[in-house]
Amino acid sequence: MVCTYGMSDKLDKLAFGKQNQQMFLGRDLFEEKNYSEETARKIDEEVHNLVHESYARAKKLILDIKTSWSY
Repeated sequence: MVCTYGMSDKLDKLAFGKQNQQMFLGRDLFEEKNYSEETARKIDEEVHNLVHESYARAKKLILDIKTSWSY
């Protein structure tokens, strides 16, 4: 999501990595790194933040639904 579609507020609306399709036991997708180590670190941080924010949101939704059920 962050690299392919540029869906990150911190990294702007840029896509990172050049994708190439190569034949090897079917079709595998390989990504060529065309960005710096600093940008890679920022991408990793953004993915980490998105995963943790999504987990927290899902957990809150589940707990809110659970507490709203009447037994």
